[in-house]
Formats: sequence, C-alpha cells, structure tokens
Amino acid sequence: EILREKVRDAHAVVTVSDYNVGFLENRLGESVPNLTRIYNGIDLDKFTYLEPVDRRPLILGVGRLVEKKGFEYLIEACSILESRGVDFSCRILGTGELEHELRALVEALGVSDRVVLPGPRPSAEVVEALSEAAVLAAPCVVGADGNRDGLPTVLLEAMAVGTPCISTDVTGIPEAIMDGQTGLQVPQRDSIALAEIGRASCRERV
Repeated sequence: EILREKVRDAHAVVTVSDYNVGFLENRLGESVPNLTRIYNGIDLDKFTYLEPVDRRPLILGVGRLVEKKGFEYLIEACSILESRGVDFSCRILGTGELEHELRALVEALGVSDRVVLPGPRPSAEVVEALSEAAVLAAPCVVGADGNRDGLPTVLLEAMAVGTPCISTDVTGIPEAIMDGQTGLQVPQRDSIALAEIGRASCRERV
C-alpha cells in the first residue's frame, strides 16, 4: 500500500491531532515510531484578545465552500433563526466548488437579507471579522467521499481574539473545541441544534 510505503520511508511523519495519530496507526495496523503529533500554531502577535461583549449578533463562517465545511447546515440554521424572529446576520467568507449551490440555497430559503457570501477576503480582514463576530460557526462534516477537516486553524484564530466557537466532533476538532469548556459542539448535519446554540450565543454576547 502506498501510504505504508511512504510512512516507512519517511524520516519523520507529522500530523495535526491525536485523532490523526490513532487513525494512521489503525490504518497501518501497527505503531509508527517516526510519527509525531504537532498541533497547528498561530502567531499570537497578529491577534488581540477581546472579551466578547457588546458585539452585534453576527454569526461568522470562514473556509472553503466545500462539502466538508458543512456550510449548508449553517444556512439552514439561519433559516430557522429567521423563522423564529431572531435578530442576527451571517457572513460566510470563502470560495469553492459549492459557491453556486450555497448561494442558491440562501435564495431558496429566503434568507438573502440575513446571509451573505462575500467571497474570499485577505487574512487581515478575516481577523477583523473574527474580532467583531458574536460567534464563529464551523459545522464541519465527514464528506460522502470520506474527506474531512483535520483541525481548522480558523477555530484557533477565533479563540485567540476571544470569539466563542461552535463546531462538531469531526476528527481532531474536539481536541481544541472541548464542549462546554473551550467552545460548544453540535452533532454533524444538525441544523436545529446549530440554530439553538447560535441563538443563545448571539443573545448572550450582545
């Protein structure tokens, strides 16, 4: 198997989470002596921590517009919030192969006045948006083809500026977003649960 050969021949193998360490060892059926877990790092000099108080009810999503990011469930959650009369706005920053489908979903659900997809933004603008948001939503899922996130760096960036995070239990995410401690988790593909936590987060942070 190609993976086994690559791992065997490598001087060092680095992965981003303990989950991935276990995954690789289970996949190979043996311990991998040259395998090391190194969490994502960020330059904290580029981030200013601010207590998340007096923020407008902005729900932010950041990432490529692909299946594993789960943004369709965020849009569905926004439709639920709209139907319940919740005051909020949502921005999803990024571009990708599902952009057309996600824009169509926004229109179909009638939330174009609440949800905007402004496309990709420079890193400085992303950090500014993170600092302004009441909550960052990263509703990651395991894709139909098995593709999944490792541990999205944007979660670490959001925490660095004091923004509460909502995510799922995909791969290494629970190692950063520990439910009820460093953030909140919802089940994958659960738009209703995402809406409930999003509503509470916006209300508590404004």
